[in-house]
Amino acid sequence: DTSLNKINLMKLDIQGHEVEALKGMGDMLGIVEVIITELNFYDLYLKYLSFTELESCLAPYGFKFYDISHISKNPLNGRTDWVDIIYINTNLIKL
Repeated sequence: DTSLNKINLMKLDIQGHEVEALKGMGDMLGIVEVIITELNFYDLYLKYLSFTELESCLAPYGFKFYDISHISKNPLNGRTDWVDIIYINTNLIKL
C-alpha cells in the first residue's frame, strides 16, 4: 500500500500563493498535522495573504493558529515585513 495517511509537517513559502496551494491539496489537507507558512503584511511579491484568507482555508480542516516562529523587521523603518506562523491541526493533535 503506497497511500499516504499522515503528513507531520508542511512548510509553505510561496510568496502569497499559499491559499492556492492549500486549496489544491483538497482533502489531503486533513492529514497534515502542522503547517508553517510565511505571511507578508504588504505586497512584497505583488501578492500577499491575509490572516483571514489563510484561516478561512485552514479552519474547515481543524487548524488553529498556534504561534509565530519568526518575525522579519524591515531594517529601514522597523516595520514588520513578514512572519512565519504555525498552525496545528486540532483534529490530529490535541493542544
